[in-house]
Amino acid sequence: LGIDPCSTMIKLAKTKPGNFECTNLSNIKDKFDASISMFSVINHINNLKDLSKFFNDINTILKDEGLLIFDCFNNIAFNKDNPKKIKQDNYIITPEFNKFDATLNLLSKSNIPELNYKINQRIWSVDILKELLNNYFKSIFIFNNLSFTPANENNYKITFICQK
Repeated sequence: LGIDPCSTMIKLAKTKPGNFECTNLSNIKDKFDASISMFSVINHINNLKDLSKFFNDINTILKDEGLLIFDCFNNIAFNKDNPKKIKQDNYIITPEFNKFDATLNLLSKSNIPELNYKINQRIWSVDILKELLNNYFKSIFIFNNLSFTPANENNYKITFICQK
């Protein structure tokens, strides 16, 4: 089951095989073995109250021993080395990272209208994420993005695997 509160995203998802619903986690009544939240979804949650609710809602839909797997940006790496501008043939992505409030604004400019966007994200510290996750999960492992190599302060993207 794939869910998203944005109907546009669900319309796009429904062009692929699978079961997709336009809803929020709190509306899901089934229980699952795992919840996977990739592409830095966590970074799109901009306040602590909503982030805690997100983890609570996932905990509610997971079976005992269930897994939460998610990726996010690593605040430590961002503080050490600001994200760089990305230039491709059809677009330029300009990042603006504010170390004071841990916000990242990404601005994409392109000659292709679908590639023009502005995204505002919060780059949560690993300590805050672990503190919140400890309220809902008994085991938390943090890896360099999409690997089973332990994360370090230089990894821009990290992956969490948490067991209920």
